Amino acid sequence: MEFYEKTIRGVIPDVEFHQNRYPRALESSLPAGARWLDIGAGEHLHHGWLGTPEGDLASRASFLVGCDLCAEQISRNAALDAALVADGCRLPLKDASVDVISANMVLEHVPSPRGFFSEV
Repeated sequence: MEFYEKTIRGVIPDVEFHQNRYPRALESSLPAGARWLDIGAGEHLHHGWLGTPEGDLASRASFLVGCDLCAEQISRNAALDAALVADGCRLPLKDASVDVISANMVLEHVPSPRGFFSEV
């Protein structure tokens, strides 16, 4: 990744990979001790190579649950306290059971954004 970053920054010095920006945004908006739901959790909380490491983000939460449609991928996400195979439009959680909800690179796959946001 270092070669890629140096190459891109050499051509476009002000560019920032969106997956590096995402963990920093989470860090600034994730209160310590929060109950956190990551929709579309997959194998990793984020895919950035700069910024806050996944373990550091996960340790801020008192409980981190991830949900994804792919059981195989979410089963490999070591950052999670619990993993659910679930659709973000039909979450198997009680209302107000989490403090923070994130969904990285998910909305482009949601057939009903209105239903998704209503559920969230």
